[in-house]
Amino acid sequence: MSRALTQFGDTVRVELAGQFAGDVWWNLEPAPSSGAYYIKDISFQGGCLTDNGAGNQLTVVTCVSGSRAQQWRLG
Repeated sequence: MSRALTQFGDTVRVELAGQFAGDVWWNLEPAPSSGAYYIKDISFQGGCLTDNGAGNQLTVVTCVSGSRAQQWRLG
Protein backbone atom coordinates (compact mmCIF):
# COMPACT_ATOMS: atom_id res chain seq x y z
CA MET A 1 0.00 0.00 0.00
CA SER A 2 1.21 3.47 -0.65
CA ARG A 3 -1.62 5.42 0.97
CA ALA A 4 -4.74 4.65 2.97
CA LEU A 5 -7.84 6.72 3.61
CA THR A 6 -10.50 5.53 6.04
CA GLN A 7 -14.07 6.24 5.07
CA PHE A 8 -17.53 4.69 4.84
CA GLY A 9 -17.59 3.07 8.27
CA ASP A 10 -15.80 -0.32 8.14
CA THR A 11 -14.53 0.18 4.58
CA VAL A 12 -10.99 1.46 4.08
CA ARG A 13 -9.89 2.91 0.76
CA VAL A 14 -6.23 2.28 -0.19
CA GLU A 15 -3.87 2.96 -3.08
CA LEU A 16 -1.63 0.00 -3.88
CA ALA A 17 2.01 0.51 -4.81
CA GLY A 18 3.97 -1.21 -7.55
CA GLN A 19 2.18 -2.75 -10.51
CA PHE A 20 -1.20 -1.52 -9.32
CA ALA A 21 -0.08 2.04 -8.60
CA GLY A 22 -1.09 5.13 -10.52
CA ASP A 23 -4.06 6.70 -8.77
CA VAL A 24 -5.95 3.41 -8.67
CA TRP A 25 -7.89 3.18 -5.45
CA TRP A 26 -9.26 0.02 -3.88
CA ASN A 27 -11.72 -0.67 -1.07
CA LEU A 28 -10.78 -3.07 1.71
CA GLU A 29 -13.95 -4.78 2.91
CA PRO A 30 -14.12 -7.37 5.69
CA ALA A 31 -14.26 -10.98 4.42
CA PRO A 32 -15.84 -13.95 6.25
CA SER A 33 -12.46 -15.27 7.48
CA SER A 34 -11.25 -13.64 10.66
CA GLY A 35 -8.82 -10.80 9.92
CA ALA A 36 -9.18 -11.13 6.14
CA TYR A 37 -10.31 -8.53 3.61
CA TYR A 38 -11.57 -8.41 0.05
CA ILE A 39 -9.56 -5.92 -2.03
CA LYS A 40 -12.19 -4.46 -4.36
CA ASP A 41 -11.36 -2.36 -7.40
CA ILE A 42 -13.53 0.76 -7.39
CA SER A 43 -12.63 1.82 -10.95
CA PHE A 44 -13.62 -1.26 -12.97
CA GLN A 45 -17.06 -2.48 -11.84
CA GLY A 46 -15.89 -3.53 -8.40
CA GLY A 47 -13.93 -6.71 -9.22
CA CYS A 48 -11.77 -8.32 -6.54
CA LEU A 49 -8.01 -8.79 -6.54
CA THR A 50 -7.56 -12.55 -6.95
CA ASP A 51 -4.66 -14.88 -6.17
CA ASN A 52 -4.24 -17.41 -8.99
CA GLY A 53 -1.61 -19.53 -7.26
CA ALA A 54 2.15 -19.41 -6.86
CA GLY A 55 3.96 -18.10 -9.94
CA ASN A 56 0.78 -16.81 -11.57
CA GLN A 57 -0.26 -13.20 -12.17
CA LEU A 58 -2.80 -11.61 -9.83
CA THR A 59 -6.04 -10.71 -11.62
CA VAL A 60 -9.12 -8.62 -10.95
CA VAL A 61 -12.25 -10.66 -11.58
CA THR A 62 -15.85 -10.72 -10.41
CA CYS A 63 -16.05 -10.99 -6.64
CA VAL A 64 -17.20 -14.40 -5.38
CA SER A 65 -18.52 -14.44 -1.84
CA GLY A 66 -16.40 -16.73 0.33
CA SER A 67 -13.63 -17.25 -2.27
CA ARG A 68 -10.37 -17.92 -0.41
CA ALA A 69 -8.40 -16.72 -3.46
CA GLN A 70 -9.92 -13.27 -2.95
CA GLN A 71 -9.39 -12.98 0.81
CA TRP A 72 -6.27 -11.11 1.91
CA ARG A 73 -4.55 -10.59 5.24
CA LEU A 74 -2.55 -7.41 5.56
CA GLY A 75 0.34 -7.13 7.92
